[in-house]
Amino acid sequence: MVSFAAQNAAAHANPEDAHRAFTAVYRQHVTAVYRYILVRVGSHDDAQDITAQTFTSALANFHAYRGEGETAAWLLGIARHKVADHFRALGRRAVVSLNDEFTLPDHTPEPDETVALRLQVERVTAALDALAPDRAEALRLHLFGGLTSKEAAAVMRKTESAVKMLISRGLADLRARLNPDMQEGS
Repeated sequence: MVSFAAQNAAAHANPEDAHRAFTAVYRQHVTAVYRYILVRVGSHDDAQDITAQTFTSALANFHAYRGEGETAAWLLGIARHKVADHFRALGRRAVVSLNDEFTLPDHTPEPDETVALRLQVERVTAALDALAPDRAEALRLHLFGGLTSKEAAAVMRKTESAVKMLISRGLADLRARLNPDMQEGS
């Protein structure tokens, strides 16, 4: 894995190297950015559009990014703003529907597996949406965006210890919402 600073330095030296450097950044981070956005918006089509907007913005600002912090945190920060723009434009919160397209990579699941997975995604998304906003965002960045607590802290503009606490409490809240029977037995 080549650092963003090294890729960006190469990009300034030669336009062809800039293309290669940004392509490497894209390939390395597109899956995490897409997953994060999908969990936020609940629609594959919207997630694809916002992912494209995120990388278009990143490409436009590639020359100006100084490489401070992790590249993933920088990209997810852009994604976070693009998702906020999306919701401002819609004026509503996303709801994951069973009618939304849902595909799994590398294999075709049986119809009952697909329905079960859609229900599970819908249930987790609803549980995340019911959490305190900061806890839900910390979990989305950490679990679906693949960021460390330090990187999530940079995106959320909080301390690392605050984000660790948000993740810890968010996971406990999520477990309680997803497994209410386990709480009764405790």
